[in-house]
Amino acid sequence: MTENALRDRETSSAAAAAWLMRGRAESIPVLVQDVVPQNFIPSHPTHEAVPMDEVAKPDKRNWSSTLDLIHEATTAIRISEERATELELELQRTVTQAIERERFLEQKIAATEARAELAEGRAKEAEEWLNRLHEAVVSGFTRASSEPAQPDVQRSSVA
Repeated sequence: MTENALRDRETSSAAAAAWLMRGRAESIPVLVQDVVPQNFIPSHPTHEAVPMDEVAKPDKRNWSSTLDLIHEATTAIRISEERATELELELQRTVTQAIERERFLEQKIAATEARAELAEGRAKEAEEWLNRLHEAVVSGFTRASSEPAQPDVQRSSVA
C-alpha cells in the first residue's frame, strides 16, 4: 500500500475504533445536578434574563456530529468488509494448499503401498526358498532309519 493509503487506513481505523467504543446516548448516566425538576419555577422570566443568542433552541439539531457518526460508522463497516474479504482470500489459499497437500500425500501413500506389496512378495518367495533349503539340508544330512545303528568308532570318515 502507499503511504497515503496506510495513513488513511490508520486514521479510519482509529475513527472506527472510537465509534465502536462509544456507547449509545441512552446508556450514558445523567448527573442528578443537571436535571431540572419539573416543578421548578424560575424567579425571573428566561426570555428577559438570557439573551436569545445564548439560549439553545430545542428544535435545533447538531447535524455535523450526526454526519461525523455516520462517516465513522461507514468507515467501520468498510474496514470490516475489507477484513472479511482478506480472510476469505486467505481461507481460499489455505483450502487450495490443503487440497494439494492431500493429493501429494495420497500419491505418496499409494507408492508406499505398492512398495510394501512388492516387499511382501519378495519375503514370501524368500521364505519358500528358505523352506526348500531347510528341507534339502535336513534330508541330505539325516541318517536313514533303515540302517542298523553302528558305533561311531567303526565308521570310516571321508575327509
